[in-house]
Amino acid sequence: MNLPQISILSLVQDLNTLQASDSFEAWRLKESHDLSDLVQRRLEYLQNPSDCRTAKKLVCTLNKGCGYGCQLHHVVYCFIVAYATQRTLILKSKGWRYARGGWEEVFEPVSKTCTSPEGASTSSWPGHDETQVIKLPVIDSISPRPAYLPLSIPKDLEPRLSRLHGDPIVWWIGQILKYLFKPQPKTRDFLSKYGEKINFQKPIVGSGINNLVVDSHSVLKRRHFVFRDKHSCSTRNSFDIS
Repeated sequence: MNLPQISILSLVQDLNTLQASDSFEAWRLKESHDLSDLVQRRLEYLQNPSDCRTAKKLVCTLNKGCGYGCQLHHVVYCFIVAYATQRTLILKSKGWRYARGGWEEVFEPVSKTCTSPEGASTSSWPGHDETQVIKLPVIDSISPRPAYLPLSIPKDLEPRLSRLHGDPIVWWIGQILKYLFKPQPKTRDFLSKYGEKINFQKPIVGSGINNLVVDSHSVLKRRHFVFRDKHSCSTRNSFDIS
């Protein structure tokens, strides 16, 4: 480990120590819990209308031609648009490349009361306020592009969230994922057993690595899986801080 890396680790540890001793740690924990509870209740209400036949809906198809992580980003994007437009998200996922039975084969349904994409009127994006069902395209081709996509956060949450978190969009996306990522019992059981098998322990450091190499003309040259030095270095540093 070189001197700059040691200096960064020392600085991060000092900041963690200051945070733990600034007398606001209890407030941060409570505020984070209260805000999370508020957002989760809002999502639960939005996703479970009392009458699916009359509810306004946003239909999102889980068919984007990309990898697993990218497709999860797609679902998060759909949910953000649904929240901003106050529409129930209908996730069409049968035949999904990662679970042919659809999202519900792995995770709990995004709604308990409303899964039908049918409605009295249907339109492609952007539709109109009175349109009951709007079909959402992938983020790459959405037009007009709404202002509430990341890195935006809900305006009414901004005052509290900006005081609580140094990077509010990270917290906001985390809340969307918290609502979406509810494993089915069989998924939870599989993960638990596999964790025991490999002796999975904390702390946990996730490292996302793009496995595509593109030349100067943006033509795919080759696929490979390389754990680059910069990624391994960042991972080691994260464990050192923990």
